[in-house]
Amino acid sequence: LDQMLLADAIAPETVAGPELPSHMEVAFAVALGIADAALGLRAGLTDLGLEFVPLLWEPYEIALGRHALGAARPLLSALRDPALRNALADLGGYDLSHSATIRSMG
Repeated sequence: LDQMLLADAIAPETVAGPELPSHMEVAFAVALGIADAALGLRAGLTDLGLEFVPLLWEPYEIALGRHALGAARPLLSALRDPALRNALADLGGYDLSHSATIRSMG
């Protein structure tokens, strides 16, 4: 949000509102009328019947040294599991096309 505000020449500290620790608390704040709008994940918002307007797609990657790759195997296996992938797809708002992909950083 800060980067988007700065790109439009708006100082982030001039935007008023509470900072909440979780996406669900953000969704509840909007649902209860405490906030008019908020940034959050689609999955949490739609469960409460709120409208969602996508601002951008944000990729997440985990960088590990080769020695730590073994410890990440359970996570990679889970991300490849069809049942988990279906459950995540049902939430909406997630692009799983590159999930559990391992690529070398050189």
